[in-house]
Parts: sequence; C-alpha cells; structure tokens
Amino acid sequence: MNWVMRTSLWGLTAGLALVLLVRSDPGYVLFVFQGWSVETTFWLFWAVLFAAYFAFAWLWRLIKHSVLIPWHIGRWHSNRHARLGQETLESGFENHVSGETQSALKALKAAYKRRQTSWLKLAIAEAELELGNLKAAKSELRLLLSADAPESNQAKLLSAKLAYQEGDYSAALEQLSQLSEPQASSSLAQQIQLYALTMQGDQSEILAHLANMAGKKVIPESERQARVNTALSRQLAQLKYASEILATLDALPKPLKSESVVESAVFSSLLLSDQPLKAVEYYKRKHKGQWPWSALQALEAAPDSAISAISVKEVGTILGDKAETAIGLALQGRVLASEKLWGKARQVLERSYKLNPAPRTALSLGKVCHAMGEREAALEWFSKA
Repeated sequence: MNWVMRTSLWGLTAGLALVLLVRSDPGYVLFVFQGWSVETTFWLFWAVLFAAYFAFAWLWRLIKHSVLIPWHIGRWHSNRHARLGQETLESGFENHVSGETQSALKALKAAYKRRQTSWLKLAIAEAELELGNLKAAKSELRLLLSADAPESNQAKLLSAKLAYQEGDYSAALEQLSQLSEPQASSSLAQQIQLYALTMQGDQSEILAHLANMAGKKVIPESERQARVNTALSRQLAQLKYASEILATLDALPKPLKSESVVESAVFSSLLLSDQPLKAVEYYKRKHKGQWPWSALQALEAAPDSAISAISVKEVGTILGDKAETAIGLALQGRVLASEKLWGKARQVLERSYKLNPAPRTALSLGKVCHAMGEREAALEWFSKA
C-alpha cells in the first residue's frame, strides 16, 4: 500500500470520526450584546473563528506588502542598475582584451556613470592614453592624482607614460621616482624609464638600467643586447685613447662586463684607438681558445700594429676551425708577414685571395711583394687593393 492510499484512508477515518462527533453532540454558543443575541453550534463557531483568523492574517500580509511596495521597487531598480553596470563593465573589458579600444572606452564610460569608482576612472585614463587622447587622459589622471585614492600609485605610472608620449622625459622620470612597489619594478615602469633615458642620451644611465634589466624579461633579450651595444658604442665613439676606453670598461656595471656584445664593442673601439694592440691583449685575456667570429671579422680591417701583437704560434689557436676560411688565411698571412716570413705569408695570402678577392688582402700581398723586392708584382697587387 503506497502513501497516497494510506493518507486517503487516514483522512477518511478522521473525517468519519469528526462527523460522528458532531452528530453526537453539536453543542451551542450564545452571544448576547445590547439586546442582540446570536446562537450557533459549537462547531460552526470554531469554523468561523478559524476562517476569520486566516482572513485577518491574509489581510495583514496584504497591508504589509502594500506598505513595502516602494522599497521593493527601489530594490529592484538598484539590482537592475547593478546588473546593467556589471554587464557594461564586462563588455568594456572584453573589448579591451580583443583590441577594440574605442568600444572599450565607450563601455567603460557608461559603466562609470553607474558606478563611480576610482579604478574605473583609471581604466578610462589608460584607454584614452592608448587611443592617443593625451588631453583627455591628462584630465582623468589629474583627478586621480589629486585624490588620496588607492590607485594613485598606478595613476603615477600612467602619468609617467603620458609625460613620455608628450616628450617631457624629465617629468616621466620624476613620476617614476615617486612610485612604490610593485609598480616601481613593473615591466611598464622599467620600459618607460629605459625609453626616457634613451631619448635624453645619457649613455651611462642607459647602461646601468640595462644591467639591472638583465634576466628580468622586461624586453626581449635580443633587444636588450642590441641596446647595450648601441649605448656602449656611442659612449666609446667619443674616446680616442685606449686608456680611456679601458677606464670606461672598468666603470661599467659588473653584469655587463662579461656580455659578448660589450666585449665586441670594446674590442672594436680599441682597434681604432691610439694603441690598437691593446685590443689583441684584451681578447687574449678574455679568450684562451678560439676567438668569436665577430672578433676575427674586425681583425680583417685592423691596422698592422694590432696584428703584430699576435704570434705565429697563437694564430692557430685564435682561428680554430676558421683557419681555412678567407679571413682566417688572410690573418695568418698578415701574422707571418709581421714576423718577416715573406714567402709563407705570400702563399697563405694568395690562397685567401682566391677564396675571396678582398682589397685588404691584395694590399697585404702588395706589401709582402714589395718587401721581397718584387716591385712589378707589388704594383699589380696595389692596383687591386
């Protein structure tokens, strides 16, 4: 027997018992008031009483809800306002992520009308900045900087970016100096600082900043090394004496001294200094085995005074597996010539010239032939140089 049948059976039993109870003794209730009298059965009285109770309870709830109607309307309106604001905000962020900055800015402004918070104003300023609306961005940021808002630190970072875009590099660096962590060490802050220093042209500051950026992936490593090479080359280009170049190298931040681009820039500058042999001495200290290919290429155009610092015994170690290349043979020939081994020097230089008829090799052959007393051959080689 399922519960429906059991419930129905119990209900019928209870109903039958109640009917028998009412028929056995209906009872009566009498009300008398100022000459009026009402007489009814006991059971009807209780039925009316229960009905009146439920009627008054329903009426009370109706009155209470009627009184609270304005509150319910206000709550509904508030929830709707918050929901629309959230939807607008999400739409703005989605457009920003997808690169639709103009649509994102429109949505963010609409969201700000519904929810006026400082972080939304910051997002609007950032969008204005990305679109190049510098005046609008400056107006938004000015309000954030004047208020003691939690986002004021981020606002200073955007102000630094704004100042850089306006060409006020000193102001950009000033704003960056006021930042606290974590914004001060963020990639954006370091990039702005690097770009501002680059525009100001202070090579020492640029190199110090690039040294601090090593291993932090603020910019691609290839770009960082290219900037190190450019800054150092510009700094060294103003120096003529080897002592000044070596002093500049000593003054560099320690992380930079071991980088290959720094070694290459210093080596090339020393080759053009008043003591080019210092370049060879510098690389001998750095490299006990084969030299980098860039150094061998630079030696191809090096003056004879630099080549004279390399011995015949050393040149094989320096060249390594590049010994049979055109540049390698030309270098061997010049080293042999510096030790006045004219015959061997001529043979090696002619092999180099067959691989690559470079004017510099022809000039070296002319000098060798002239030293050997072969004037006609020397003139022929000089004409090819």
